[in-house]
Amino acid sequence: MKLLKLALLTCTATAVTGCEMAYGTLQSDKKNSCYELPQPEYERCMAEASQSYEDYKKSTQQK
Repeated sequence: MKLLKLALLTCTATAVTGCEMAYGTLQSDKKNSCYELPQPEYERCMAEASQSYEDYKKSTQQK
């Protein structure tokens, strides 16, 4: 999660498309790590890893 925040903070200086690509790559990596978790944690992990970039932006702007 720290890596995701760091990557997205650097996106403030880049184009939105680059940010979306970075977010997609990080989410894909997160999905891969979810496969190693037991079932209840796997479901939560996959739900978080499946969040769209737009939904992520909205959730961070509300805080």
